Amino acid sequence: MHGARIRLRFEGIEDADSARELAGGDLWVAEEEAVAPPEDFFYSHQVEGWRCEDTEGQALGRVSKLERTAGRAMLSIDAGGPEPVSVPFTRPIVVSVDVENRRIVLDPPEGLMDL
Repeated sequence: MHGARIRLRFEGIEDADSARELAGGDLWVAEEEAVAPPEDFFYSHQVEGWRCEDTEGQALGRVSKLERTAGRAMLSIDAGGPEPVSVPFTRPIVVSVDVENRRIVLDPPEGLMDL
């Protein structure tokens, strides 16, 4: 640990220039070796394909991905339109996450699912 950050060393990467070449890449870890996420945190791959419903049980679509942005995590939901709908993955919009049934209950503001 380096303060609140984790310092890593990669085999074969011996200097800063070599490390910079990795910037912007993805780091993949085998699921059995991954650190368990904290409560109310989900890895992107965990929620892909989960169904989204409103508070009355009406289908809203399926999660195509979970994106981490500078501001917050965003769900991309395939809702039947030409483009996925971006929904903030935050309360009070996300009412509940049902891991066992792979379901996310949303209470989106009026018009959000139409964007």
